[in-house]
Amino acid sequence: MRARAEIDRILEARPQDPTGTILLGELQFFTGETGAAEASFSNPVALNSPYPHPHFFLGQIRVRQGRPDDAATEYRNALTVSPGYAPARIALAE
Repeated sequence: MRARAEIDRILEARPQDPTGTILLGELQFFTGETGAAEASFSNPVALNSPYPHPHFFLGQIRVRQGRPDDAATEYRNALTVSPGYAPARIALAE
């Protein structure tokens, strides 16, 4: 898969840059690798980034796991990082 090869190059070149870890988690999430996506988004490089995506996707995973309260916590964490992040606001409103 070409996308995975590109992400692997990013991760190799800049392992402390959250972009590669977040992209990997998104690829895993959208290809049904939920456990792997959860591990990627839970990586401190991603969680401590200035981006809301890791928390949002962890929220989505928690919904799939039947854990709505934990999902809401992750959505709120995403909004703490980026108060205007619309996907988290919409998820909380549902």
